[in-house]
Amino acid sequence: MGLCRSSGARSRVSYELHLAKIDLVARRVHRLRMRRPSGFTYVPGQAVDITLARDGWRDEPRPFTIVSLPEDPDLEFLIKAYPDHGGVTEQIAHLSDGASVTVSDPWGALRDRGDGLFLAGGMGITPWLAILRARAAAGMPVQSTLLYAVEAQADLLAIEELKAMVGLTLVAVVAEDPGPDHRHGRLDRALIQKHLPEAGPVYLCGPPPMEEAVNEILRDLDVGDDRVVVEG
Repeated sequence: MGLCRSSGARSRVSYELHLAKIDLVARRVHRLRMRRPSGFTYVPGQAVDITLARDGWRDEPRPFTIVSLPEDPDLEFLIKAYPDHGGVTEQIAHLSDGASVTVSDPWGALRDRGDGLFLAGGMGITPWLAILRARAAAGMPVQSTLLYAVEAQADLLAIEELKAMVGLTLVAVVAEDPGPDHRHGRLDRALIQKHLPEAGPVYLCGPPPMEEAVNEILRDLDVGDDRVVVEG
């Protein structure tokens, strides 16, 4: 979808918005843009619940990370459609400009805690993209590594933008059909250990099985829970 797991309570404040633009930016990934409401503030890494104003879906909110900057005039989301699930994301793939959606107040515990190691699996890149974009926009030096794991090249998001971020070491890990600049395979202990800093935060976001496997690796590498930045 575009968000890590969370067990936190959701805000009950909501905004009725219209899509200014929806377009396809990667394999089954759509970018949604809508005008940011007056007074709507958030911290990079936070998310909202989005509900579709369509029959049968008005009681089906889903969480998605905001990837635009807090000062941007529009809210931006990157949402992957899963047609075989028959759920909200599949419906989003059929939306068009002007469609109505309900957006909650922002929520979430993910924050920028300084330079470190960013670990992203699939759409788990979205909170880290938001944080790294905010750093780049503020002219803050970045001395971090991003290990970004996907199934195929076509799943990589904002890869040129990430490559251009000064001070960011980017390692794209592609399971199938890797390109010449990609590492073939998946996030594993050897790769994480190679890039693990002695101190500083370790940011983690991805599908639940990936998060569980990586958390086990981090524990095995004696990385304390206080260093791991994760939702929930």
